[in-house]
Amino acid sequence: MRRFTLFFLVAFCPLLTSAGVAAAEPVIDTIKRSYESIRDLQGGFRQESVIKELGETKKASGRFFIKKGKMRWEYAEPEKQTIVVSGGEMLVKQAGNAEIMRGKFDAAAYGQTPLALLSGLGDVERDFHVKQEGASAIVLAPKADMGVVRTIRIEIGRGAFPVKTLRLTDIYGNINLFALEGVKINKGIGDEVFVP
Repeated sequence: MRRFTLFFLVAFCPLLTSAGVAAAEPVIDTIKRSYESIRDLQGGFRQESVIKELGETKKASGRFFIKKGKMRWEYAEPEKQTIVVSGGEMLVKQAGNAEIMRGKFDAAAYGQTPLALLSGLGDVERDFHVKQEGASAIVLAPKADMGVVRTIRIEIGRGAFPVKTLRLTDIYGNINLFALEGVKINKGIGDEVFVP
């Protein structure tokens, strides 16, 4: 499950803090417009991780909650686990274990953090080469070293929150795909949600 935790952080870290070049403006503009009024975000996710070296595909699913500066990921399958990031600290609690693992959440250590999800898309041009892929996706490739990230593909769909899938390919050829489902925005998530 620690590998899922790392994939989760890497997959969401680089993505949601950047903007695009002229060729990718339609998708970038759609995403940026949706971010302008978001105060909080919640929904479900399905995660599929293809670990090339092991020849394995792992699947997970659960719910997520994000509020500016805070997030909570509740994995329901394959095993229950909760990840909370708040105030520069990351807490991980696994079902059946009373102990909570604590660590510093250093944005620099994970590239650009998923907390930026509610901070808009920032300046993708500064950090990524952006390529439009069809009418509904962009592919981001880091301009400088960003840990294990090789590319991130963002596919948009319809709805108040347009990000449909996030696909991270790392330098080892591993692929981590997040499909977001039933996303709701601005439901007034309380701070009590962000404790393990």
